[in-house]
Amino acid sequence: MRRLALFFMLLLAAVSAKTRTPLVVTREGKPDFEVRQLEVICPGQTLKVQLEDDRVKLLAGKDVLVKVKRKKDGLELEDGAGTRLLRIKVHKGPSYKISDGQDKPVLTLETQGPQLLAQPEGKVSASLNGLDWSSGGRMHAHLEGDRQLQLGLCLALGSLTPAQRAALAVYIREVGI
Repeated sequence: MRRLALFFMLLLAAVSAKTRTPLVVTREGKPDFEVRQLEVICPGQTLKVQLEDDRVKLLAGKDVLVKVKRKKDGLELEDGAGTRLLRIKVHKGPSYKISDGQDKPVLTLETQGPQLLAQPEGKVSASLNGLDWSSGGRMHAHLEGDRQLQLGLCLALGSLTPAQRAALAVYIREVGI
């Protein structure tokens, strides 16, 4: 009886993972990346997603292209060689302090109601079918398929590559911050 119950729980988890709404991100009106099940589509490449308990890896063939892993107070984004590219620390509020690989501050986002604000850089806000990153009344990036405000972090980080932003989005959606 327990085996049968376990089988149905695993089957339900597999079905829900496969039916999750795809994420489609555009930046300045052009395709940035798309996440479909365990695959990421970026301009010019298709990458496989490898999920583990506390990390996400994007694979180009058998090589790790980018990795996001949990840390005590947030997460880190690394390239395939293990070099830290970015650290995101979560603070009360919640607010997110983002620093580069050398721990130099890059951006701070603070939650205020239904928005993430980064003054004067811009804001992430929920739209009808997703999230928008905008500043000065101009939309820079749009995420369609989920309205989880934390996913706005990948929109706000324009200095990352599409694959790095996609890895961050998959991590936030599947593992959580």
